[in-house]
Amino acid sequence: DIKYSVNCTEAIPGEVIDGKIVVVSSLGEIEIPYSFKVDKQALEAEGTSLKDLYEFTEYARKDFYQAARLFAGDEFERAFLVKDARFKMLYHSLIKGEDKCVALEEFLVGAHKKHGVNLSADKKYFEFVADKEDFGDKIVLTKDTWGYVRYNLRTDSPAIRLDRTVINNDDFIGNTFTLNFAVDSSFVPQGRHKAYIYVENVSTAL
Repeated sequence: DIKYSVNCTEAIPGEVIDGKIVVVSSLGEIEIPYSFKVDKQALEAEGTSLKDLYEFTEYARKDFYQAARLFAGDEFERAFLVKDARFKMLYHSLIKGEDKCVALEEFLVGAHKKHGVNLSADKKYFEFVADKEDFGDKIVLTKDTWGYVRYNLRTDSPAIRLDRTVINNDDFIGNTFTLNFAVDSSFVPQGRHKAYIYVENVSTAL
């Protein structure tokens, strides 16, 4: 028996590798021809074979966190990006970031596999009369589509206390998140004043 292995690391799906094995012995020399066709590599995900970026995107819609782990793995590029230099460049520029969920979201948007997530607020303007008592209110934030989000929350006023400073997918119930805030009247000077609450990430400011 002759045992052999084939290195297809740099091969392109559909490529045919032809050649021959030459066996030399004291009895003479023989040539054994071979021909291998490189199949398209699939990405295995919990018993499911994902054959292209479309199937991967549908998988990400159902389980974004697991999709992000696959996205950061060694097999993702070999399975989906061998023939696409543009997507490969996008992938390498994003995968360097610490948050792989953010990287995957930006990759899918950049590869035109999904729309970016837009955030809206049910109220953008509040008017209060500050007395001696503290008071509060809430803002309901709504995502317009599926995908991963991470926002930093801050205010420019020492009188406003936010119950969160960072939110991501885990904080949303369905597509909505309720941001509660309180106003400390002792920090509100006399007269009419404006204050702002900011909801921000690298691409959005609300």
